[in-house]
Amino acid sequence: MKIIKRFQYYGIGLLIGLMLTFVFFQNRGCSWLPENRVKNAILDNVVVFSQSEELTPEQKEDYFLLLNNGDVKFGLSKKDGEPKLYFLKGEDRNGSEIQAQFELRKDGFISLCTPLTNNTVITDGIFSGTASMEHFPLDTALVAFENVAKCQAKYLGISEKQTLEALQKSGKVDYDKSNPENPEKPVYHLTFTYLDQVYATRANWYKDKIYITYFYDSGSDCK
Repeated sequence: MKIIKRFQYYGIGLLIGLMLTFVFFQNRGCSWLPENRVKNAILDNVVVFSQSEELTPEQKEDYFLLLNNGDVKFGLSKKDGEPKLYFLKGEDRNGSEIQAQFELRKDGFISLCTPLTNNTVITDGIFSGTASMEHFPLDTALVAFENVAKCQAKYLGISEKQTLEALQKSGKVDYDKSNPENPEKPVYHLTFTYLDQVYATRANWYKDKIYITYFYDSGSDCK
């Protein structure tokens, strides 16, 4: 009986702990929940917004709120194939309902946020044009150079840290020049401005880094 009572007390304590976790941290305190695993996976990416949407900074912030307070609607999401598109619904800061889809790709590092007006994800025509890079994972060493890019960067006079800072301030993804469907891993064409100079690069995701493999128009003979 003593063992049974101990298990009962343990179960009650566990239940109270879970309830307190949900009350004080909402669902953010349980990273093992499927919904939070999806949200964390999105936040581990660079979140971008298509420039054709013409969203204000305040509107973009409202869509970021979905990753904290919104609900992942798995039944409305595209969970199979590439890319996966997750449907999130919630409220903006004024209490109005908003919804959007977020892209996730295997071995990719870009997640496109697309605002939605209907209860269905959009699969056609969204991966085109340019998108602004709005959210980055909290990693001060997020960018790394491949050997050729390292040689080119030395010629250009720009470091990995400066590249990351410039991407955070002015980074864009050019989907028309990117190849997210690359069978090995998604390849992205990124642009950014540094010291009034526009740089164009090719990048993929490698060992938890945005791996710059090439600087276009570098003017160097690096090979």
